[in-house]
Amino acid sequence: MLKQTITILVTIIILGFIPDLVKGQDPGLSQFYSTPLYLNPAYAGTFKYRRLGLVYRNQWAALGQPYATYGISYDQEVRSIKSGLGINVLNDMQGNGALNRISVDFIYAYGVQVGYRSHIRGGLQASLIQKSQNLSDLTFPDMIDPTGTVTQPVGASPSNSLVPDFSVGIAGDWDMFYGGMVVHHLAEPVDSRIGGTKTKIERKYTLHVGCEINLYERYRFKDKFLFSPNIIYLQQGDFRQLNIGATFTRLNIVAGLWFRENLDLKGHTFVVVAGYSNDQFRIGYSYDFSLLPGGFRGLETSTHEVTFGLYFEYKQRKRKFRYMKCPKF
Repeated sequence: MLKQTITILVTIIILGFIPDLVKGQDPGLSQFYSTPLYLNPAYAGTFKYRRLGLVYRNQWAALGQPYATYGISYDQEVRSIKSGLGINVLNDMQGNGALNRISVDFIYAYGVQVGYRSHIRGGLQASLIQKSQNLSDLTFPDMIDPTGTVTQPVGASPSNSLVPDFSVGIAGDWDMFYGGMVVHHLAEPVDSRIGGTKTKIERKYTLHVGCEINLYERYRFKDKFLFSPNIIYLQQGDFRQLNIGATFTRLNIVAGLWFRENLDLKGHTFVVVAGYSNDQFRIGYSYDFSLLPGGFRGLETSTHEVTFGLYFEYKQRKRKFRYMKCPKF
């Protein structure tokens, strides 16, 4: 009976958010800079190593895993043409597969060093987005009789859509500061047809700025103690989100805290981040939670996200190169 109750709750939640899904809101991640290609295509090839990244996100875990996101990415520099190449694959499953979204992004970035400690870089992204829905996998409240038996199927036929998509981004740094702007879904492609109505993926605008301060610099210590405050603003249709946070890095160990405010939904979330990074790999964990009574809109908001990265060295190079500043978390 408990399992059926959870199923009903999950169903209601998914149906309540179908209008947002139809509008095509993108999956949200909490470790923004651990997934740099998803944040901004201009970051392809900005790291001193070739970079392979993995991400797993379990949203609203207490409700039987209704939202799960998996991703893999790879990017590298092509120094001979001052460029970077990358690929990013993200699978977002909702309602145990009742709603599924897979995106494959092919990324090209080009950058120049405009000063000793300053760079500017642009990125182009061509994507394929496949979206499917199968509401017959869901159990609705009126399908369960007083004994707890499921009496009838939903009867909704599965549907699929595959659309091309394009995005552009720009990023740069100057001394200790870095930032960028992105426009995803430039052409606002037609995404899905629920109830016979054509809908489109609305443009998503992202603005991100931050800086990296060595708190030990004034003391001339050899070791570094880095403080990195950041602001990230996202807008997609009526959805607006403000993220303010900071991380501390000491001896390869990272810890941080973010505050996320969904401006239109009047809901907030805190994100605790912890991780470890060296020249061979990076691993991070974040936990999202709300201090509102009963969570966000009465829902349990606990969310877990794990990221992992592997770094591969380039062949020995004759001259050193100063790379654009891009945080790891």
